Amino acid sequence: MAKAARLNVMVSSSVYGNQNLLDRIYATLSVSYNVWMSHEGTVFVNSKVGNFANCIAAVEECDVFLGIITGNYGSGLEKKGEPSITHLEMRRALELEKQRCCLVHESVVTARQLLAPFRMNPEQGPFRRDEKGDLKLIEWPRGNRVISDLQVLDLYEEMMRLNLPIAERTGNWVQTYQTDEDALRYITTVFGDVKRLRRIVKGE
Repeated sequence: MAKAARLNVMVSSSVYGNQNLLDRIYATLSVSYNVWMSHEGTVFVNSKVGNFANCIAAVEECDVFLGIITGNYGSGLEKKGEPSITHLEMRRALELEKQRCCLVHESVVTARQLLAPFRMNPEQGPFRRDEKGDLKLIEWPRGNRVISDLQVLDLYEEMMRLNLPIAERTGNWVQTYQTDEDALRYITTVFGDVKRLRRIVKGE
């Protein structure tokens, strides 16, 4: 009996400040899966299209999608306010209803809770009080060490599928992690049983 081909796992994450975890994830998953990760240089590159298109193509072609949300929003497009490539990858995985799992760093969860009273909608950020005591919208400081861009919170909420009624939310589990060990424990749980995951992906 021919051996079943390995499942292709696409890992989507910003890289800066997260290199060590990404290296460990690659080492863990590559034992049993084909791991597509730009950080490790294992994403197929079509030279006729740009980097963003190549990353989206990997999402479309993968069997399983692993998203990692950190305080670093990642590389974006030219115009301010446009989504980063990581955001676009995760959004595409949602659109295609890919078999997926997602991790979010605890700092993002905490920031969302702290900023909740000041966020009137996903496009607006925190406020400050002026000399009259009125709240005024301020620019989120670039390079903030906890949250580089408030769109990180939008991404987190999209992956939790908060735009849908609770009864309609599928694939909305976003696991919080604090340490690399926390993240790897979750990943080992999800990907540890290869046959089970294959049955889900292939509908066997």
